Amino acid sequence: MEPGGNGNATVTDPLGFIDAADPSVGTVFAPFVNPNDGSSPAVSGFLMADDVGLLWLQNQSKTNIASVIGRLTDPANAAAMFADVLPPGTIFDANVNFGPELSAIYGDPTYGDPIAAARAPNVVIQPNWGVIYSGSSKKIAEHGGGTLDDTGVALLVSHPGLHQQTVESHVWTKQVAPTILRALDLDPDALQAVVKEHTQALPGLTF
Repeated sequence: MEPGGNGNATVTDPLGFIDAADPSVGTVFAPFVNPNDGSSPAVSGFLMADDVGLLWLQNQSKTNIASVIGRLTDPANAAAMFADVLPPGTIFDANVNFGPELSAIYGDPTYGDPIAAARAPNVVIQPNWGVIYSGSSKKIAEHGGGTLDDTGVALLVSHPGLHQQTVESHVWTKQVAPTILRALDLDPDALQAVVKEHTQALPGLTF
């Protein structure tokens, strides 16, 4: 981990107290081995950390979820995880994110559909700005977090029917999908997400 890009620091691994509340975290279904890479899937709970921490809990009871979140948001634990100062301009409202606001982005992990529930994390931990959760001594950057460094990216569009230009409008990467459909002379409204979120194609492009 490299707080502020200035060297390494030791972070407290939250698995210690998550395991205490949910013993199934980190267990795997041993009889099955992925023939592609020899790994076994985590089927009972999982914590993945890099630019952010993503936590899936097997025990979806309100009591267990509240217990884990309470420990994650405890000021001492948050400081030990370097997740106690919200980066400016982040997409999140807090360092430890959970509940309806998180479900609006990823889906509801307590939903009855097991596939939808498996996709949705219970908690997203947004570390302080400049912090990457990694055991590597060489990593200085990553992708996929909620800070300006991760979300403020350049977008290059190439198509034989376009002329060279620079569009300085603020756009979202979710606008790429309807733009591709429009370039293929297909209806962007065929995508449910486009209709639900009223997503527009990228501006300034005429195919």
